[in-house]
Amino acid sequence: MFLVSCSAFGSSPLEFFTDKEEAIRQGIKAEGLKKEDILGEILENGEIFVFYKKNLEDGLGVGVSSIYKKNDKYSWYDSEQDVVIQGNNHNFDVNWILNTKTGNQYKIYVGMADSKDIPEGISPIIDQKTGIYYHVEFL
Repeated sequence: MFLVSCSAFGSSPLEFFTDKEEAIRQGIKAEGLKKEDILGEILENGEIFVFYKKNLEDGLGVGVSSIYKKNDKYSWYDSEQDVVIQGNNHNFDVNWILNTKTGNQYKIYVGMADSKDIPEGISPIIDQKTGIYYHVEFL
């Protein structure tokens, strides 16, 4: 089962900031998140990915955005939809291909750490507070 929720932020023109942290603060605001919703960041192949949890209509969700850098300025780039990983008394392990603003492709893995379906061969980061795991793989 694969459940998603829409996010319109990625279709808006990018807003650039002089530092990465300001881009993340503005992305959090645009997504309707709180700072504590941020699960963490992963640097993969020179690109920064920010993972966050979000309460969605169908349950607990996870989203991922990348930080796009151009001319020494940073922008929050949300190209994907948020996915449900926990709902209706079930946990879901989800993976998909994410395209970044730079044109690179990555495979994203998210789910609950107590799941028996974490894909073999990956070493995800596990958020200790929520039990949510996340992983990025350059393709």
